[in-house]
Amino acid sequence: MKTVLGGNSRIHIGDHMTLLVPKRITTRKVTPFVRRERGLAKRLERYIRHKIRSQPTSRDNEENAAGWESRVTNFFIRKPLQIGKAVAIYAHFNPAATVSRMVVEQLRALNDQGFEVIFVTMSPVSQESVRNIEGFVSIGFERRSFGRDLGAWKDAWTQCQTELLAAPEILLTNDSILGPVRPFPPILAALRTVDHGVLGLTDSPDHVPHLQSYFLLFRGRNAILSLDAFFEQLRCSFSKKVMIERGELALSTFLVGKRVPLYTLFSYDELEADYLNNRDRLRELLASSPHLLKDLSQNEEKLLFADDVTGGGAGFSWIRMRMKARFWGTAFNPTHYFWRHLVLGHGFPFIKTELVTSNPSYVFDAADWRDVICDGSPVSIQDIEDHINLVVSGS
Repeated sequence: MKTVLGGNSRIHIGDHMTLLVPKRITTRKVTPFVRRERGLAKRLERYIRHKIRSQPTSRDNEENAAGWESRVTNFFIRKPLQIGKAVAIYAHFNPAATVSRMVVEQLRALNDQGFEVIFVTMSPVSQESVRNIEGFVSIGFERRSFGRDLGAWKDAWTQCQTELLAAPEILLTNDSILGPVRPFPPILAALRTVDHGVLGLTDSPDHVPHLQSYFLLFRGRNAILSLDAFFEQLRCSFSKKVMIERGELALSTFLVGKRVPLYTLFSYDELEADYLNNRDRLRELLASSPHLLKDLSQNEEKLLFADDVTGGGAGFSWIRMRMKARFWGTAFNPTHYFWRHLVLGHGFPFIKTELVTSNPSYVFDAADWRDVICDGSPVSIQDIEDHINLVVSGS
């Protein structure tokens, strides 16, 4: 459910109506280290740009030189893209060589929001799957996997460059997210309140402040031209680590260098403050990050865990400051550590697939993901479970 008031999107969360407003990100707000070392940001940028151009392996060189045509093995949907219409490039992989009902619903949601969809898969798809998605997809093709999602997006960009440069907005997304489990239209409406820039759902301070790349919306001429320039100089790799450095981390730095403003809808700083300012949420976070409790005194542990201490007292203010200092040494992945609060507290529409299937961050309540999905969810629990089974078992 949504209403649009004065160009801003509002979303119902429980009995409350929350205003969704994208927040511009630069560096983290409380960064004495950056202030003390004025040249840090420039050194970080030089480091990231070096990573973009770091020496590839001979196998990487051969694949980059071969070009996108050598990787495309099958065009199964090919309709002309409408000039001047928004375009979403969706990267897909399924070991079961199919397209799940959940992915079909994601493509439907994008199409309903006015996107022409380019569907790029790194796995074979059956004729039945093609029939299921052809009503929502303008271009669909299978390619040999190289460069992970960034490589898929780049190959789609290279072959449809003229139409994409004429689009008013470009969305880069993939199937690494489960859902939507909350209404999707208010999310996109909130992102579209910004006319020029690059907008993500979440951001992270890990290594360098950046937008997380599973959902990126490019709006305005400068943002789209900058994405074109990024793809032009991007050299892909078979290595996941290298592609994270050259892709997600480097993209935000590259865009800042092009003077493109970056916005996030669910700000890391605000999410972190939500946990620091609430005793119960802080306890939940510490259950997944017990290392933050190291060397706390008995009195400090009592201030943190004793039920008879009020949450707003001076004692909790002290422990909150101690925890805040320790947070600076830990870059939490917001879609892992903050996942429950994102969905229940902010109406975040997705759950990361990796959190449910492998839980690499050892988040203590990741297995309880079904608890946040209500009866009116756009995608059912059964559809999500079927998708997970396909991803995990390949059948």
